[in-house]
Amino acid sequence: SDLTVTKTAQTSFTRTYTWAIDKSVDKTKLILEGANPQSATFNYTVEVTHDNGTDSAWEVKGEIKVSNPNDWQDITANVSDLVNNGGGASCTVEGEAVKTVSVPAGGSVTLDYVCTFASKPNYIGLNTATATWDDALYHTPNGSTTGSAAANFTSPTTIVDGSVTVVDDKTDPLNP
Repeated sequence: SDLTVTKTAQTSFTRTYTWAIDKSVDKTKLILEGANPQSATFNYTVEVTHDNGTDSAWEVKGEIKVSNPNDWQDITANVSDLVNNGGGASCTVEGEAVKTVSVPAGGSVTLDYVCTFASKPNYIGLNTATATWDDALYHTPNGSTTGSAAANFTSPTTIVDGSVTVVDDKTDPLNP
C-alpha cells in the first residue's frame, strides 16, 4: 500500500494599529480694543483617529504525519510542504525544503513544518504536504501521496495597539 499523509495547519499573523491626534481652533487671532478689560472665547477641537490596522508576520505551521501501512518494510520518502495563499510563501519541513525520512513498517513519522510569507497572502488557502518515494523499489501502487489542511488567516494572533505622543503645538512650547 501507499504511504499516507495527514497534517495540521495553524495560522498566525500580527495586526498593528496606528493612532493620531490633532487639535484645531475656530479662531487664530482676535484683536480686543478699548480701555475696559475684555475677554474672548476660542473653541478648540481635539480629534483622535485610529486606523484599521496593518497586518504582517504571516505564518502557517503544524505537523505532517507520514504513515506506512505496510508491515514488511521501512520506506524512505521525501517530504515537502507548500501553501497556495500566495504572498511569496516559503515552506520548510524540519528546517529543510525537502526532508528525507525513513517511515518504519507499520509505523509513522511526525515532522514539524513552517511556512512564512514575504508579502501579504490571500487569507483563504490550502496547505499541502507531499511524500514521494520509489514505488518500484518498495512495491507500492504509486510513488507519491498528499495530505492537506485549510490555511485560513481569520484573526490576528498578536495585536500591537500603538500609542501616540501628544504635543500641543498650538501653544508656546516653552510655556505650555
